[in-house]
Amino acid sequence: MDPTTAECDKRFRGSLAKLTSIVWPQVIRYTRARVGRRFRSPRSSSGWDFADAVARIAHAAAIEPFVDTYTYTDTDTAARVQLYSVIVRVVRAELAHDAGQSDAMFDNIDPIAQEVMILRVIVGLTVFQTATVLEVPAGRVRLLQHQAMRSLELRAG
Repeated sequence: MDPTTAECDKRFRGSLAKLTSIVWPQVIRYTRARVGRRFRSPRSSSGWDFADAVARIAHAAAIEPFVDTYTYTDTDTAARVQLYSVIVRVVRAELAHDAGQSDAMFDNIDPIAQEVMILRVIVGLTVFQTATVLEVPAGRVRLLQHQAMRSLELRAG
């Protein structure tokens, strides 16, 4: 490998490592909140095995569009929205294939409101980022968040 190619390869690997280190904790947090714990086998002491497996699939799908780029920064809002758009689609698809019960935190709330709560409260996306990820108007995100918070408040007593 010539020196120029080697230098580009180093930057690529460094950028991909940085992207992975930024995205992985967020993917785990989102997926665990969305999927919840599931105790399916005696070996599963924590119950996070299924959620973590879904997170690995979502993580791979989310960083794939960035594999050929060298310039991801953690302040890149468009990239963050793109990442979560992929993650939400992959997790939904994986859950559609799984008939198991979930004990996700917001289980008794409308599914879209559940996504809004997870993306806004747990992940920390803005209203506009959440609206873009879920492909709904920003006003609807605000309304769903308010309704979900009210529902949780009433249930808590």
